[in-house]
Amino acid sequence: MLLLVLLVAAPLTGARGEERAIPRECSQKLHTLYEELGCTAVYGAGPCPVKYDCPNLQSRSNNKCHVGGEQYEPGASIGDYYRACSAACVCRDYGESAKIMCAQIECPELFNPEYRPPNCIPQYTHDACCSESQFCPNATKNTTDITCEHKGKILMQGQKYYPDEEPCKVCVCQEGYDGTLNEPWCKRIYCGIELRHDEDIRSGCIPVYYGGCCPVTYRCPEEGDRLRQLPDDEAQKRTSADKCVYGSLEMNVGDMLDLGADNCTVCTCETPPLATCNYKCTR
Repeated sequence: MLLLVLLVAAPLTGARGEERAIPRECSQKLHTLYEELGCTAVYGAGPCPVKYDCPNLQSRSNNKCHVGGEQYEPGASIGDYYRACSAACVCRDYGESAKIMCAQIECPELFNPEYRPPNCIPQYTHDACCSESQFCPNATKNTTDITCEHKGKILMQGQKYYPDEEPCKVCVCQEGYDGTLNEPWCKRIYCGIELRHDEDIRSGCIPVYYGGCCPVTYRCPEEGDRLRQLPDDEAQKRTSADKCVYGSLEMNVGDMLDLGADNCTVCTCETPPLATCNYKCTR
């Protein structure tokens, strides 16, 4: 039985309509962020996007909820997002702003050892949150001839893995695996950014990453926020028509926030229009 807990919670279109796949050397987590926000990549001369067009990012109504390019009135059902382990999502009115509320799915195999006997491997499909079965090598009724090999490791049918070389993808061993990290075997991780941070996005807050593909929290503008001072020659190199906006600040590409005594978090304008933060210290 699934346990539910209430919580608050593709190819690219290149420069002017050209379809491109995001190259591995580009920031995969930034593309995941912008893709979930419905933004379109814009390219310059290089292989990576120089910015993203996000026409609806600044115009989101504070008293409505926003997911997947749709906006919802308070009281409206948003539905299930099993890839984000969220179900029965609704838009709720909290006075000054609307918030998305979902039931968070807690998988039995992760929280109850009885559902995962020793040496058994949970078997998944891409669009489900929890495993749908399990493979137990010592049980004669649980047999499979389907295996996949990735970087010398043998995986069983339905086994989930996260490739180091593409940190924003999740893969599931399936019949016909061709040794690549392409669909249908591998898909981009769905972070559920709008489900969990719609209010932060509307408030102009920026994502904070702790090393993974998905942001863990958001940092919101504060009075007294300022940019880190750069030498004049460096500042001149970083002027650009495309800027990141953070509160009252406009940031050129390469600009960083001055966070005072916080030496662990680095917030920079890498690919406009959003600045992003990375937590660097070991927890």
